[in-house]
Amino acid sequence: MNELTPAQILKEIGKIRRMEIGCLRRREDGNYNLSSYEFCPEDGRKRTRTQYVAAADHPAVAKLVEAGDRFCDLVEDYANLIIASTRGERDAIKERRKEKNKMPTEHAERPMTVVGKRIRGNQTMPPQISPSKVAAHVVKPTLEPASGGHQPSLPTTGQPVPKPKMP
Repeated sequence: MNELTPAQILKEIGKIRRMEIGCLRRREDGNYNLSSYEFCPEDGRKRTRTQYVAAADHPAVAKLVEAGDRFCDLVEDYANLIIASTRGERDAIKERRKEKNKMPTEHAERPMTVVGKRIRGNQTMPPQISPSKVAAHVVKPTLEPASGGHQPSLPTTGQPVPKPKMP
């Protein structure tokens, strides 16, 4: 049988209007028993249910049991298709993540960026400023009051900062 799509399986399930779940067993007297399982909520487990079926009713009940078997097969096929589809989507997402996080095998030369400007060709980087020269130009606040006020003044040169006196 060819593979059905989930929509086709649902249509087939919708066509089943009457069914019986279970199996028919022939008795010694020529009649039949219809055995099926029921979930018993009081006990929390399944119980076997057996019903008497007269020999004259056997053909009609057999068709109902076949419809029930077909229903169970279709539901199982539908579940398998949906599970396979979900796993395929999940695997595709994993592959996309792998591709996204994958490092390129060939490292292309990238231009160096220095303060927003690109260094190209034979150009050289600008001269570096040594940390000692930067420290000499840093203005450090002092705790000495400015003339006529109580605000700390800023020295014009790199003078050492006096330690505050403890009272």
